[in-house]
Amino acid sequence: MCILKNHTDSDDECHWRDYIDLELSYYAGLNKTRQNWNAIYDGQYKYIFFAYDGSEALFDLNKDPGERDNLAKSLPSVTTLFRDQLINKFINEGRGKEWVIGRKLQLRKKVIKYSPNMPQNSLENNEEAIQYYIYEEEGVEEDKV
Repeated sequence: MCILKNHTDSDDECHWRDYIDLELSYYAGLNKTRQNWNAIYDGQYKYIFFAYDGSEALFDLNKDPGERDNLAKSLPSVTTLFRDQLINKFINEGRGKEWVIGRKLQLRKKVIKYSPNMPQNSLENNEEAIQYYIYEEEGVEEDKV
């Protein structure tokens, strides 16, 4: 509505949010691809937490739109700021111990269904995704199935 009314970002009623959060969590069993990550982008920096191995990335998308120069270690204060934003987001959403314990992001080796905007049965309707999810959880190797 703010755009329609010609308001600016300085108007209190028009302030929406300070960052965009992104998330991907899947396991493709055939090629053993694992992608569990969460990211926050504020219009300049994009912070990514790779939950499968705990690594982090930070990119200045104004200077590096191709995400080639990981600044996570060279800008530790910015990395910490974004990590804290992600931790606060998980705590405020009530995601639980699978996501954060004692203000520490947790590793996630398997798919964890979470989305406030996705129908609850969306993963259950995907037989292939469920099959690989079960195999990984049980430790079954795909070539033996």
